[in-house]
Amino acid sequence: MPLMLLSKIIGIYFIISSMAFLLNPSFSKKIFRDLSKSYGLCSVYGSSGIVTGVSIIFSNNLCFSCFNIILSAIGWGLLTIGLVLIFFPRSISRLEKKYKNKRSYLWINLILLTTGIFLTISSFL
Repeated sequence: MPLMLLSKIIGIYFIISSMAFLLNPSFSKKIFRDLSKSYGLCSVYGSSGIVTGVSIIFSNNLCFSCFNIILSAIGWGLLTIGLVLIFFPRSISRLEKKYKNKRSYLWINLILLTTGIFLTISSFL
């Protein structure tokens, strides 16, 4: 998949998901609560994270541009999260407790929003 198309897709996804979570925080808290209770959901989300992460990692070269570094970091992050969800599903309960903190919730979503805006604007120019 071409690098610019991948940047557009991930950038737009980050913008939409972070805006949805910022505008409706109770929705994301319900997602984490449901995820911490269901091992089936952990397996599904973990598997999709692994497949998506490996696809991103293998589809671009690491050290040629800023896009590649950011996309590779996102790919490695997805791969790591997917492996954690499959091998350590109980760790989501601890993450849910940290995510209840209003400041960390805000910072995580602002970082996702900023990354999404950067990837989207840079890939469309």
